[in-house]
Amino acid sequence: PMARKGSCFSDLNIPIEGDKKCVGRILQRLAEFGYERAALNEDISLVKKTSLRAARELSEVVDGIPVSTKRRTLSVIRRLTVLAEDPSLLHVLGSPPAETYDLLAVRPGSEKVFQHACSTLNIDIISLDLSQRIPFYMKYPQVSQAMERGLHFEICYGPAIRDATARRNVIANAQELVKMTKGKNIILSSEAHSDFELRPPEDVSNLYPLYQCAPFRSACNGTPWV
Repeated sequence: PMARKGSCFSDLNIPIEGDKKCVGRILQRLAEFGYERAALNEDISLVKKTSLRAARELSEVVDGIPVSTKRRTLSVIRRLTVLAEDPSLLHVLGSPPAETYDLLAVRPGSEKVFQHACSTLNIDIISLDLSQRIPFYMKYPQVSQAMERGLHFEICYGPAIRDATARRNVIANAQELVKMTKGKNIILSSEAHSDFELRPPEDVSNLYPLYQCAPFRSACNGTPWV
């Protein structure tokens, strides 16, 4: 993300599915790169009778949190991303365990979930899996409604680093998303599985022309999770 006065560099999608040492290395590298905020993300696939659990203690998911470096102080927040195809299961986002997370995101697996996320759900981020064919058509009225409600759409660059086919899909899908949003309400996250997949903020800013979007203020500036 581009830095501006009063804003900061954030990576709002660091998966915690890896081992604790790997997550620790990712956080350390983010701090060294000058990021100020990182969101540890837990993915949960919603199926029938799925119940959420409260956010785990940081000590359970990472070995050693780098509080600061000579460049920056890194703060760590908690994020939950639910993967869903059935909108009737999304009520769990209103349960008490969901309130223990700093950020709530939905990764829609169907048009009905996408529509529900854009119009109704009390969430922060809509995270589409842009590394593969999106299983539904995004419609401008839905995207516009989400933007009016203050939601952000997420583009993750990590999959584009890991795989050539995913790279082509990410670029094509991201350009379509940016066209619909006119480059607004977009955040770039890494979704990195290792510290080798991370890029410093200056390099991430170089992705703007690739995705055909204008630089935007960091998502942490003036939003509820600050």
